[in-house]
Amino acid sequence: MYNIVADTADFIVISKDAGVHFHSQDGSAGVAAQLGADTGYQLYPVHRLDTMTSGLLLFAKTLTAAQTFTQMFSDHQVQKYYLAIAHGKPKKKQGWIVGDMAKSRRSMYKLLRTTENPAMTQFFSHALGEGNRVYLLKPLTGKTHQLRVALAALVCLFLGILFIM
Repeated sequence: MYNIVADTADFIVISKDAGVHFHSQDGSAGVAAQLGADTGYQLYPVHRLDTMTSGLLLFAKTLTAAQTFTQMFSDHQVQKYYLAIAHGKPKKKQGWIVGDMAKSRRSMYKLLRTTENPAMTQFFSHALGEGNRVYLLKPLTGKTHQLRVALAALVCLFLGILFIM
């Protein structure tokens, strides 16, 4: 489910496995609840990862630390990077994906051409062979489903993602 990477007086960093829920669901503990139960700490999550995403998660041990980390994320003092594998060749190997996002059919999201409140993601890609590419994604904004929408806008079929800070 997870491995503890760092445990300090103010915070814990864990590596969450892919396929693990952040929140408790269907009667089973999510990674946040399980970590709290395993460590005995009251923890404050600073950010979240989707169930399908593996990567590092930061949990504050005090409300003051949580507020400090939240402000650091808001002020872009913490840079977030994601590695993704996708199928399909984009029109360009690197650049920016910028646009507003809206719900489309079946509650999926799509990228719009408008930029009133845009999702912004910088990307770099490299061929892996057999039509697959690895992407380094750096979101400047934090919109729901932003990275999957960005990859779809590049005409890519998303295969997997890993979060690194």
